[in-house]
Amino acid sequence: MNNKVIIAVDAMGGENAPKKILNGIDISLKKNKENYFYLVGDKKIINEEIKNNNLLKDNSEIIHTNDIISDNESPLAAAKKGKETSMWKAIELLKNKKADISLSAGNTGAMLVISRLLLNTIEGITKPALAGLWPNKNNMNIVLDLGANIECDEKNLCEFASMGAALFKSLFHNERPKVALLNVGLEEYKGNENLKKTFTILKKNDIKNFEFCGFIEGNHIMDGIAFNVPVPNGSCVDLTTDLENMPTVEEVNQVIKQEAENGYLDLVGYTNDPIVSSDVIGREETMIFDAKATMITAEELLKTICWYDNGWGFAKRILDTILLYENEDPS
Repeated sequence: MNNKVIIAVDAMGGENAPKKILNGIDISLKKNKENYFYLVGDKKIINEEIKNNNLLKDNSEIIHTNDIISDNESPLAAAKKGKETSMWKAIELLKNKKADISLSAGNTGAMLVISRLLLNTIEGITKPALAGLWPNKNNMNIVLDLGANIECDEKNLCEFASMGAALFKSLFHNERPKVALLNVGLEEYKGNENLKKTFTILKKNDIKNFEFCGFIEGNHIMDGIAFNVPVPNGSCVDLTTDLENMPTVEEVNQVIKQEAENGYLDLVGYTNDPIVSSDVIGREETMIFDAKATMITAEELLKTICWYDNGWGFAKRILDTILLYENEDPS
């Protein structure tokens, strides 16, 4: 293992685990043998999966755990369950400096909470963020935060800009990434107070690892011009689906549109207009489907995006449920 990058993997996290996780590691090792893997999970199940794979066996070690965190567990319940789960152990290996990287395709909320419990944030960073790779016409953007935080102030948004720029530099070897703030318009006077304050701070700050390009609108993300790291003030679900029989973008959008206008009326919104996270603040729907963002990549992956107001959209569902119970016949 000398000079190899050691990666601790939650082998039991995510759909079709551990098979899909181990298949991914096998693909990685065929491209790059400079990594060594700790496979954290049920030893018997993992051994059965890799028994005929000498490449994987020669470049990994199994760390046995008795339990897993399921996708439907709340972050708090997962953290309480904690220490004997594959996700906890994988992150703990990073904490104890036995691994350089910890990976999990499992419960995102649980991973965020457990990481906060076991690991320290970088000095000067108060909140972690979820970052996603977002294809554009020319190359790739990094977008954050994608739902780790319900509320963010100007300090948090500035931190996201700095973290996103650092990640972009690391992945794409660009010494001067261009950062933009996602907003409802390009003008400085538009947006809420947090966005305006963030704009002022980033515009004046000369000690930073990126070039600040001001505000952008949602439709500019796909253009791939003028910026690399859009920072939204809100939340979205970025879903990538592997389908055996791939529909067209138009077919996907049409199905969602029909359901939003019929069976899921008032629960799911649909828009074919450029949209940003702040556009959904105060919307009563649980989510707004962004038809402009639907795309097919690598001919087998369907990518869709939905925006939502963390607070009011879900609070409205609770109120709806209370009203339904109130109208029930007490007999």
